[in-house]
Amino acid sequence: MEAISAQRSTSANQTQRRVGALGAALMLAAGTLSACGQGSESEPTPSNEIFGYAVDENLQTTNAGSALGASTKAQLLAARIYPGPFTQGPKGQWIPNRDLAQGQLLPGVQQRATFKINEQAKYSDGAPVTCESFLLAYTAGVMPTLFHSFMPLMNEVERVECQPNARQVDVVFKKGYGPRWRQIFGAGTLLPAHAIAERAGMTLEELNVALSNQNWNSLVDVAQAWNEGFELNEFQSDLQVSSGPYKIRSVGDQGEVVLERNEFYAGEQAAEAELVLWPRDSDWAKLAKDKVLRVADSTSMKDFSWLDRDDPEQTMDVEQLEGVMTDTLLLSDSGVFANAENRRAFAACIDQASVAKASSEVSGVEVSPVATRTLRAGDPSAAHVTDISDPHLPANVDLAKVLGGTRVAIGYAAPDDRKKAMVQAMKRSCESAGIEIVDASEEGSGIEDLRWAGTNGNVMPNLDGTLDALLLAVDPVEDFGGSAKSKADIEGIRADERASWDEVLTVPLATQPRVIVHDRNVQNVVANSNASGVGWNMDRWSLAQQ
Repeated sequence: MEAISAQRSTSANQTQRRVGALGAALMLAAGTLSACGQGSESEPTPSNEIFGYAVDENLQTTNAGSALGASTKAQLLAARIYPGPFTQGPKGQWIPNRDLAQGQLLPGVQQRATFKINEQAKYSDGAPVTCESFLLAYTAGVMPTLFHSFMPLMNEVERVECQPNARQVDVVFKKGYGPRWRQIFGAGTLLPAHAIAERAGMTLEELNVALSNQNWNSLVDVAQAWNEGFELNEFQSDLQVSSGPYKIRSVGDQGEVVLERNEFYAGEQAAEAELVLWPRDSDWAKLAKDKVLRVADSTSMKDFSWLDRDDPEQTMDVEQLEGVMTDTLLLSDSGVFANAENRRAFAACIDQASVAKASSEVSGVEVSPVATRTLRAGDPSAAHVTDISDPHLPANVDLAKVLGGTRVAIGYAAPDDRKKAMVQAMKRSCESAGIEIVDASEEGSGIEDLRWAGTNGNVMPNLDGTLDALLLAVDPVEDFGGSAKSKADIEGIRADERASWDEVLTVPLATQPRVIVHDRNVQNVVANSNASGVGWNMDRWSLAQQ
């Protein structure tokens, strides 16, 4: 796959500090907010009585840089637990998060980005945020076999400079790279290095040395803690300490994740003292009936069949939109897709229009076919590459016949009626070229289920994988490496798009449908369809007193 926040009062000191650009933007001119009640400290509020936010993913990890996190869009939860130096807003703008760090890109033959960490930035256990968290994210990204990571953008970086316990980190890019410096430390990637070091039996200084040297033997326990310690099936509070406005209080029997304010957060207090995120498998209708479901983010209107939009008593607003992410096939690099010729032939059998139609019919949201790979479909710059990308929209049976007689197993996170219909549409269009497409959702649903040779250095090799392709939504801005050009470099963008169709590491299909439902009594809910979803500013949500 190619690569954006309830329980402490504001101290006098914090009241006087200047609110950073991120805090100001998240407020969205909403006016003054007041925090909700603190609740009982001795007896936490049950999750089914708390302000509820439902998402169309099963919440499995807060580590968005792991292969699991990348497969399940961990940013939906992690965005306001482990925010990055920049937060991406609903219009694609990058909003500085000076509560964490202040970044700057320095010119040069090799571009360098420097991040100065806020002196007040701490994790929820009181430990300071240091450059080791940045160094850890980079090292994990470039050592995917050890860490089970998937952060392709890290391969654009030559090195990360971090002195032990320092509040500054310098990122040196490979020659020709650097325009995407704001994206490299995205939501859910800056995990607490001090907690991971302690779990691995190391001091922070020892961790720094091991990371800097990329010493495999010294990093085995570190990698295990990084990869497995942030999974939610066995919540480990000593590891999952937060740097954002919210921290995790507990994980419930239904997979729901209860959040509360991080009392050590350097920025403005979260408006709501506590929130609970409900996964896709939970009973949204019951939550709505119990009047605790306040916000929901989905990819289909079918998830809201319980909502009577004609009922004058109901308080839910519904917004349907084409998302900024692209439903895409991520292809393996071994087996049937070991060479670019086969990948090009497979892409040629797919009719994006029929796939988009299938997605629209099931979701109830009109979406568009997509053939651009290096840019978001709605990016104005995409108009400059249509002569390169659009010829790939209709199926080309003659070209696809090169792959005739082969079987292609496509996986996705099931059950999902929309993605099932999309695979069926691909099956129909490829049959005429003699290519058999199999719905393999029961055999695999994640990035590490693909048959990987690992030649590009982005993922752990797995020649015994069960999938040839994985259907998931990706964001070209954040999810894919290799595009070195800035938006001002039109010729460079064209060259990148042309090269992407030579290699065909992915097959773009259609814009992702998004449906955002929220109680109109909740202030500051702003639709956002990137990986962080509508919860990109959840620490600014405020339920009006009724």
